[in-house]
Amino acid sequence: MRFLAGGPAIPDELLVARDNGRVIFFCGAGVSRARTGLPDFFGLAEAVIKELRVPATSPAHKILAEARDIENRTGVAGLISADKLFGLLERDYLRRDIEAAVAKSLRPKDNADLSAHQILLDLATAPNGRVQLVTTNFDRLFNECKAGVGCSQFPRLPDPARQGDIDGIVYLHGRATAEYDAAENEGFVLSSASFGRAYLSDGWATSFFKEILKRFVVVFVGYTADDPPVQYLLEALNLDLGTLEGVYAFQSGAQDEAVERWRHKGVQAIPYDPKAQHEALWKTLEAWSVRARDIDGWHNGVLRKALEGPRNLAAHERGQVAHIVSTPEGAKRFATYDQTLPAEWLCVFDQGVRFARPSHLWVNHQRGPYVDPFDLYGLDTDDPPKQIDPDDHFPKREIPRSAWSAFDVNPGDFTGSSPNLSSPLRGYGSTAPAAIPLRLQIIGDWITKVAHSPTAVWWAGRQVGLNPELCERIRWELRQDGADSDVRRCWRLLFESWAHRPRPHRREWYELQEATKLDGWTSTAIRELGSISRPYLTAKPPYLEGPIPPDPEATVDIDRVVRADVEYPDVTMDVSVPAELSLQLIRECRRNLETALDLETETGGFDLDRISPINRDPDPQIDGHERFRGLSRLVLSYVKMLSAYLEVNATACRREMMTWPLDDDTIFARLRIWALGNDKMVPESSVSETMDMISRDAFWSPYHQRDLLLSIKQRWESLGATEKSEFERRICEGPARWEEEDQEKYDERRAWAVASRIQWLASNTDGLSFDVTGLLAELRISAPDWNPGYADGATESLEGRGGVVQKDKDISSLNNMPASEVLAFSRQASSNRREFLVERDPFAGLVEKYPLRALAALTYAARTNEFPQWAWDRFLSADARTSDKERLICLIAERVIRYPVDCLTFIIRPLARWFKTVAGKLSRSDVSVFDQLFSKLVEILKANPESGVSAIIRGNKEPDWTMEAINAPVGNLADALIQDPRKDGLTAKQGFPAKWLAHVEGLLNLPGDLRRHALVIFSHQISWLDAVDPDWTRSNILPVLDGEDTLDEDAMWAGFLWAARVPNTELYQLLKPHLLRRAREKNSGRRGYNQVIAGMLLAGWASRDQSGEKLISDQEFHDLLTTSDDDLRQNVIWQAKSFADDKDATVPETGLNWSELLVMLLKDVWPKQKAAKSPAISSRLCDLALSAEDNFEVMVDSILPLVSKIEGDQMYSPIADSTENTVIEQFPSKFLELLYAVLPENAKSWPYGAARALKRIGEAEPFLKTDVRMLELLRRLEFG
Repeated sequence: MRFLAGGPAIPDELLVARDNGRVIFFCGAGVSRARTGLPDFFGLAEAVIKELRVPATSPAHKILAEARDIENRTGVAGLISADKLFGLLERDYLRRDIEAAVAKSLRPKDNADLSAHQILLDLATAPNGRVQLVTTNFDRLFNECKAGVGCSQFPRLPDPARQGDIDGIVYLHGRATAEYDAAENEGFVLSSASFGRAYLSDGWATSFFKEILKRFVVVFVGYTADDPPVQYLLEALNLDLGTLEGVYAFQSGAQDEAVERWRHKGVQAIPYDPKAQHEALWKTLEAWSVRARDIDGWHNGVLRKALEGPRNLAAHERGQVAHIVSTPEGAKRFATYDQTLPAEWLCVFDQGVRFARPSHLWVNHQRGPYVDPFDLYGLDTDDPPKQIDPDDHFPKREIPRSAWSAFDVNPGDFTGSSPNLSSPLRGYGSTAPAAIPLRLQIIGDWITKVAHSPTAVWWAGRQVGLNPELCERIRWELRQDGADSDVRRCWRLLFESWAHRPRPHRREWYELQEATKLDGWTSTAIRELGSISRPYLTAKPPYLEGPIPPDPEATVDIDRVVRADVEYPDVTMDVSVPAELSLQLIRECRRNLETALDLETETGGFDLDRISPINRDPDPQIDGHERFRGLSRLVLSYVKMLSAYLEVNATACRREMMTWPLDDDTIFARLRIWALGNDKMVPESSVSETMDMISRDAFWSPYHQRDLLLSIKQRWESLGATEKSEFERRICEGPARWEEEDQEKYDERRAWAVASRIQWLASNTDGLSFDVTGLLAELRISAPDWNPGYADGATESLEGRGGVVQKDKDISSLNNMPASEVLAFSRQASSNRREFLVERDPFAGLVEKYPLRALAALTYAARTNEFPQWAWDRFLSADARTSDKERLICLIAERVIRYPVDCLTFIIRPLARWFKTVAGKLSRSDVSVFDQLFSKLVEILKANPESGVSAIIRGNKEPDWTMEAINAPVGNLADALIQDPRKDGLTAKQGFPAKWLAHVEGLLNLPGDLRRHALVIFSHQISWLDAVDPDWTRSNILPVLDGEDTLDEDAMWAGFLWAARVPNTELYQLLKPHLLRRAREKNSGRRGYNQVIAGMLLAGWASRDQSGEKLISDQEFHDLLTTSDDDLRQNVIWQAKSFADDKDATVPETGLNWSELLVMLLKDVWPKQKAAKSPAISSRLCDLALSAEDNFEVMVDSILPLVSKIEGDQMYSPIADSTENTVIEQFPSKFLELLYAVLPENAKSWPYGAARALKRIGEAEPFLKTDVRMLELLRRLEFG
């Protein structure tokens, strides 16, 4: 948490520990130097040397000067420790004289500013009033801040093990007398000898600190990691204890630098900006001291401001609220504050909302402002996400794994005061969910208070679910406080959605299938199938949702909050069951249909009209996917089961039909319509009765029409006159008039509908009983545009259609058409689609068959400065252009050369692509035309650089220079030059033709990204360019690597690494310093090519120059691997393994194969620093050894000094779990040695297969079962 914007972030656990009185502050020289101006340890040495008039020739004087000089030159402090200076002084001066000089130099000025000391005293004063402060300073300034505070120093130090014994200021290294003329008691801990006694030989200071660490959290203020007290104290402790728990230190500097300075001492650094005399630190400590003096007041102040809502607070202020709710005590303050805090804080507490994709708000279905939720809800401790371009319609924004969430369980939730989080094995509580931690329960209390807010519902609608107990409390709360009815409805929808959400991955269905394989289908199994296939409600974000909740002050708009939908489990009910259970299965399916009807009706009923026809449309363009999912699958499964059972028991099927609801015009109306077509389901005597059950709306529904007409056709011949007459009456009646529909519009709509059905029936049955021709003529009075052809589509399915769009390139419509009309006619023809999935494009056909006619049409348009992009693109991009004769290519080029630059701007892309395609032919045919056209295209790009941007949309992503270049006009032009035959057949160092080089330089002189696109293409060919013309290449391409334009450099590296070719020795040596620098960089541009860079580095290390020296020496490679990151190191291992897998590959200069070189790499080059022994690297090295069956023992011996412990999720492959890998049986002892080196203490974190490997080791070599390493690993396995 930060008290101030830009200040140091103090860990939550440290803040809480201080509030609880469990922190001891260790204060160093920086505290007295901050505002009082007293010297640090070296300043003290200088003052003493001056006071004692130590000769300039003395060792102490020389060492002091050398220490200052070393620090200034290297930037590394502490290489020469100040205590050694005092040790040298003790050789020549009495200790009391040195101490007197020290005391004198520490005398503060009158009216010294003691505010820094007061701040620390306030912080060190626990809530019970005890002062818990230790200082290694000799001055008495803490005493002067607070009269009467207790003090102690060696040998009468307090005992941290005794409750309350630490109450006052502990002067660990002694204290000056009140007159500042000497040291009190035992003197100062000042020289290396006195430090040795305190921390090593006698060890009283070390013992004191160890006892503190057992009971308190420690904070170092005013120290650097290299100060003598820290050096002696922490390094000794860290040697014994490893990483120290609960020890913190404020450290100036950048994050990584500050952390690294303390890491090896086992201390967690708290970095801060040292600007303005460490202002960020002292203002933060001052603000912290305000909290220390009044804990309740500070919390109330933060919560009072939180009432304004998170949008009105700064990121660090939101972070303070986040800190408060991270503990049970803080969460209680938040939840029970005098006024209920706004529900919008849910958006801050939920990392999914903070890091949601930005988008536009929607107001009344109109697009509003573009909003990034991180700007409104982000925390100061969050890693800021990349900005997303509003025009990027497919943005990605990942939630960092480290992102804080109030709803995740944190370590502080598991304390002795937490409730029992387990459930009993049996009894009343055994079926209830386990209790959640107290803190989350308290946050749940607050959520119930704000449940009436639309914001709370909006947030809940984006959750997979909430704790069942919390849901019950929200239900109760909503019944009490009279919440808005729409809010209550939303909550009920969410509760139902969460309650019926199935288990993931269709687990119930797979388990049921396994059960039926064992026990067969039973009534219980069928009921279970009905249950797991039952539709259920889901709550989803609205279609036009914004990334933030609606305005809480606005009227609740249910559509802005949550959207209800019906979900159909991906489970089929169409299974084969015994005949005696078929009817039960049919009934279960019908119950699911009834549930679907209720749910779909509740959510708007849109999908009820989208049921696929029961009689499938044979049209291959119909997308039949919908028939096998959702409601359609359920209906069709029911029909299939009912049809099959009709052959067994028609009477039972008719009884089943009688259960269908009568008031439904959708699902069950469709089923009745289908049943009408089957004389077993609906005998002739029941046709009229069944017809009466189909409402007028259902009868005229366009979605039922196909099944209705086909059912009528199926039964028509067998029906009696009365039944036929009833069908005819209902058809002639037509659909009902819609409410408020204009009479004339209704008459036309009715006429169309009736006419189409009558015409279809007249054409597909043995005839109707009335004058069809006369009636149709009468109907056409109201619908004059209707014609009998429309009836052909009366039974077409309304399902979606799909397929591949075909191009109709028929050019018959262009026959005999003058050139002046071709383009306009073709454009119009392309926009008129007469057939589904067929696009008319006569101009594309003309381009292929008669290119001269197409060119004539383009030429005619060009006379009036018209250059339609679509037409030129069709012409130039046609496949036929690749086989054009040289004469036509020259004709096209000459026409383009004559056109004005500004007119060609919009067709530069197809022009550049075409030029690349024909470059070779054109240059061979007429090099002059080639040069003129090239110059023309470059002129276009110079005049309008924006026309040359890549077709690859970068958005907010890092540039992919390779992809951008090959999809840009400049990239095409550069490729065209590469195909120019003038550069063919050139010998080494012959040089390129001047004209050709002029063209290359023309591209390289273009501005911005256009130049970079050229750099990519030419850098891709740099080995060839350097071989033919080294002088030009080294004057025009290589200098980019020494320039200040990092984007140019990135583009050049992208082209070079894209080629993935190792250059010749001379060029490699020129590139080497830049390659090593590139490999050290941690930018994303490098990461994309890390595998290639690794291969280049290995190739240089394995190769020799003419003098026999490696192109990259062992030391250079070692230094690079030491200073680079894990990503590069992993790629080096992976690439070296790939080389070694090729058993026949050898390095020509040495004759060594890569298996031998790999061992040399590990033994002679690979760094042994801690940073290079990360779990990820250790895992890669283990994989290396496990795959080396031929020389497993050698590989294990090579990697053992280089590995550390590996957790389970950090292992890339199982540890020898496969029986195909026999290294365990071949080398059991060596395998055990490897496992002992990499398996961590906690066996739960072991990689997959580790336990099995131990068993195989024991089976392979029984005596190893009693090996101490095996016994230790088995102990970890048993108790881990």
